[in-house]
Amino acid sequence: MKKFIFLIICCLFNLIVLGQGNVKELTRQGMVLLNEGKYEEAIKTYQKALAINPKSVIANYEISTAYLEIQDYQNALKYSSKAMDLDKMIYLKASIVKGTALDNLGKSYEAIDVFKKALKKADNDYLLYYNLGLVYYNQKDYKNAEVTLCKGLSYNSNHAPSHLILGLTMEGEDSRVQSLLCLHYFLFLEPNTQRSAEAYAELKKQFEGSAKKDAKGNRFSPENTSEKEIEYGAVEILLSMLESSKNRKENANKTEFEIFVENTKSFFQLLGEMDEEKENLKKDIWHQLYIPFFYKLSQSRYMDAYCRFISLSLPESKEWFETNEEKVSEFFTWMNENEKEE
Repeated sequence: MKKFIFLIICCLFNLIVLGQGNVKELTRQGMVLLNEGKYEEAIKTYQKALAINPKSVIANYEISTAYLEIQDYQNALKYSSKAMDLDKMIYLKASIVKGTALDNLGKSYEAIDVFKKALKKADNDYLLYYNLGLVYYNQKDYKNAEVTLCKGLSYNSNHAPSHLILGLTMEGEDSRVQSLLCLHYFLFLEPNTQRSAEAYAELKKQFEGSAKKDAKGNRFSPENTSEKEIEYGAVEILLSMLESSKNRKENANKTEFEIFVENTKSFFQLLGEMDEEKENLKKDIWHQLYIPFFYKLSQSRYMDAYCRFISLSLPESKEWFETNEEKVSEFFTWMNENEKEE
């Protein structure tokens, strides 16, 4: 009898071990499928793993990300919530899925609560700040979006999507100069994707747009304007002057791109020169990252290469990069050296 019971225990133990092994293997297979963009197949694989062990933390989290990719927000919410309940180690990652799902389900205030609670556990997590900032942006709460995104970028200034959403946020705040700086930095980090093409088009639209006018149609005036508008008012005026310069005789034989390069250089130079004249610079992303970097760039001999780089979504810029290997190599060397200094 004792031998019989011992055999049963051994069999059960082997089944448990085998099951755990199967869960790990199925989860691994699901992750491979997920990375390949085969979301439906990944979900089926994760479901097999969860049929063996419904409390698998990794399988619950991974299936939630797959559901998020196919915009099945209800299931993304369900499985991310379960993962958060099962293990504190996965809490922060799962909270991003949960918050994103809630926001897309129209439950923005609940999403904000999720991200704020997560930030209490990890107040230096730039991805949490990014996702919280994105919720604020979607709500058109531009002030909170700006503060939140800047906070996240203080922990990781190389997170390209944060620069992009901050740029769109500043446009929402009607702060063209700051929006342009964000969009430039985003394109510097991510020059050749689908959203890069959209960002470059937005940058061009804003850069070549008209100066801001008041309700009566008058151009920018220091009177009755915010501190931010006063600070960048001179640059706003310059942007309007640069746009009108296209019609000058000295620019008659220049291509549109050549004028864009020259005007971008002037834009960066004025911002840098204005900062050099200030005694006490604000310790914010505008004066500590954007303006110093682009001012340094404007003083280099790589403005043409830079403008080609941020416009790699254009066929002519791709062609330029392919046919100017030496200039490209020198530009990349300059970039690497200056990234180390940042």
